[in-house]
Amino acid sequence: METETLLLILTAVAVPTALWLNELYKRVMADGKVTLDEVIEEGKALLSKVEEVKDDVEEILEEE
Repeated sequence: METETLLLILTAVAVPTALWLNELYKRVMADGKVTLDEVIEEGKALLSKVEEVKDDVEEILEEE
């Protein structure tokens, strides 16, 4: 795999992930406290997001 392709994939994954994590932090800290239910709910959402990112990366790699 070429260096440029790897950098493109990393950028394509890192930027949306960072934005999503920023929104996650804002949602969790909106009321000033974190509950176990929030952690479990956001953990499930994170697993879903990881699957989406995995699918996107596999799609990019297949195009190469």
